[in-house]
Amino acid sequence: RGLEATKVVSRRSNQAGTEHLNTPLSCNKSHTIMSVIKEYSGCDAAINLVVVASSRRPTPINDTNMKSYLIPVIMMLTYCGLLHAEESGKHLFILSGQSNMARFKPKSWFTPGISESLGAENVIVSFYAQGGQPISKWYRQWKSSKGETDPEAGKIYDALMETTKAAIQGKKIQTVTFIWMQGEADSKAGNSDVYLASLNGLKKQLERDLERTDINFIIGRLSDSGFYRRRDKKRIKNPDWDTVRKAQESFADASERAVWIDTDDLNGEKQELHYKKPEGYEKLGERYVEAAIMLVQAK
Repeated sequence: RGLEATKVVSRRSNQAGTEHLNTPLSCNKSHTIMSVIKEYSGCDAAINLVVVASSRRPTPINDTNMKSYLIPVIMMLTYCGLLHAEESGKHLFILSGQSNMARFKPKSWFTPGISESLGAENVIVSFYAQGGQPISKWYRQWKSSKGETDPEAGKIYDALMETTKAAIQGKKIQTVTFIWMQGEADSKAGNSDVYLASLNGLKKQLERDLERTDINFIIGRLSDSGFYRRRDKKRIKNPDWDTVRKAQESFADASERAVWIDTDDLNGEKQELHYKKPEGYEKLGERYVEAAIMLVQAK
């Protein structure tokens, strides 16, 4: 917006100079410039700068002294844009999960896209993932349907929060979006029956630790890999796999701040556990970015 305003100011000022080449900058022309600046920047500092400049002894308008007016104004518009971004706060994106998230490269497949849409200066990305891990490594209060607990419950989550809080220290956060790609381990361990409750528990845990209840959630739903036998790729029934997928859908469908992402087409013709590299992960990143923008802009 600052660049657009500068173009308008330059165009109007150059037109004024052409019409009255040897005429001092009048109050009316100063007012026009200030109106444009206010319209496009909303920054009183830039307007005050023009007022001060215009109050000096009038000089004829030409290319040289017009630059003396515009250069500091351009600088102030840039400053005001940065100030506005800082006052509004930054958008925090937390990515975590097991192997398909661990193989994902946010710096290549997520951060560039989200930065292009929201501005790199407005985005913070926190990432921590580890393959082969059940949801209990994130949810501290995890318990199986038989009452079993995990002595290392919350271990990965604690590391994720340490990384995240270091990244946001001293910064105002406008929105938080949690991007989740996990569930294979819980299906294989036969703990699918408590997966939805664990997801809801993880949500409350995040809300408590980040001290906010407006967190967005993006769930990368398990692919169809679990429905195919590895040795011959024959289609089979896998109730636990299906239950985890449905739990992820139910979690997302229950909230306006949550969505789930389809990944069935990312693992290739052989329905592998891991997505095709790099194209599968590139598409996953595109879907994450699209969903993230939708959720952030809906706020």
